[in-house]
Amino acid sequence: MKMKAQTVVFIGAYIGVFYAASLGMSFFSSYLLSKNNYNFRFPLFIASMYNLIHFALALLCILLAKRYKPLRMTMEATVPPLECEWAGSPLETSPKNILSGTPAPSTPASTPVQVSTPRKAPNRNVFRKVFDFFEEMGTFNQWVVLCSLAGSVDTAFSGYSLRKVPLAFFTMLKSSTPVFILFSRFLFRLEKPTFSLAFIIITIAFGIFLTSMNTSVECNSGDALMIIASSVMAGFRWAFVEYFIKNNMLKQNRSIIHSICILSLIMGVFLFIGFVAFEGVQDFLAFEGFATLESTLFSVFLILAGAFVTFFLCVSEYLLISKTSVITLSIAGIVKELMIVGISIQKGMVHLTTTNIGGLVLATIGICLFTFRSSIFPQTSPEQSTSAPKEAAEFETDETVTTDIDSSSSQHPVLTVA
Repeated sequence: MKMKAQTVVFIGAYIGVFYAASLGMSFFSSYLLSKNNYNFRFPLFIASMYNLIHFALALLCILLAKRYKPLRMTMEATVPPLECEWAGSPLETSPKNILSGTPAPSTPASTPVQVSTPRKAPNRNVFRKVFDFFEEMGTFNQWVVLCSLAGSVDTAFSGYSLRKVPLAFFTMLKSSTPVFILFSRFLFRLEKPTFSLAFIIITIAFGIFLTSMNTSVECNSGDALMIIASSVMAGFRWAFVEYFIKNNMLKQNRSIIHSICILSLIMGVFLFIGFVAFEGVQDFLAFEGFATLESTLFSVFLILAGAFVTFFLCVSEYLLISKTSVITLSIAGIVKELMIVGISIQKGMVHLTTTNIGGLVLATIGICLFTFRSSIFPQTSPEQSTSAPKEAAEFETDETVTTDIDSSSSQHPVLTVA
């Protein structure tokens, strides 16, 4: 089933926001963390503040949506309810309820999953209400916590790597992420293994590897391994995110804002614990960026500005995953990373050899093959097997998008984690 023109426009808008925010944040983060620039040497603190601010912004949107019905319907319309088969937890063979760990009831392939949320008795205890709110959104789900942990490790390793290596070199190695995303999609049964897709991803990865073979960049093996480790964690993280979205595994699954709210909170807590344990509060307070009132205000401004930009980046990423797949997001990221390499070359930050240029050409060919793979490999296109149920539910009628949340939530499970 072909997408409607309106859906294509929305996807293009999501990609546009993604490129603008991610390109800006790539250079901004390099400036903020690099030893040769602002030298804010606490990447775990910055990442934890980003995620906690994301949580606050998402929670504010949720509370406003509950108060104002038009805003609530707008949030719901961004990601309409999906109908799909019960898929079970990511790493178990037999289908199980991801929320309770009990075997899931057998469901016919044509019947949408019904998720019923029992109404709890009112409780006047404020702390109990807060606990119930987070419990209903899936905060204490083991798979959600594991996804957040993988995202925290990815963020931490990326932050420390940016302090030690140039942005262009970091970008080249980080572009190996799609390989690990593809492996995770196979593991979680989000993608059927096909020779064509594996060939395309390996082509892109090998091209990126050739591009990274640059003797003009000073980088030890430890830094390179840290970047590769962050790519591995990013692969599992984004595969988890897509698994949750495509299989409606959370209770209050109403929009990607709920997903950002929960994942950002857990990641923020993990990263803040890492900040206290590894970076130290005492060293943080002694940082020269907090020596005067003016420098303190400037540091706070940089953190807040980065948090707001990355919030919109997260929204665009999750919306893009919900409309397409995480593979599409990763390929869009590779294009962005090639743009960063090009800008770095133009500014004289990196000098490429013949091998590096050949790697860039090979990676570009791989991206083109991925973009037009449905025409080149019509019988093995992944969308035919993995996205058909989603498209049928998501693009069937315009009424699906505008349905009131109160009536739709009683009939279909709606999105929650991402």
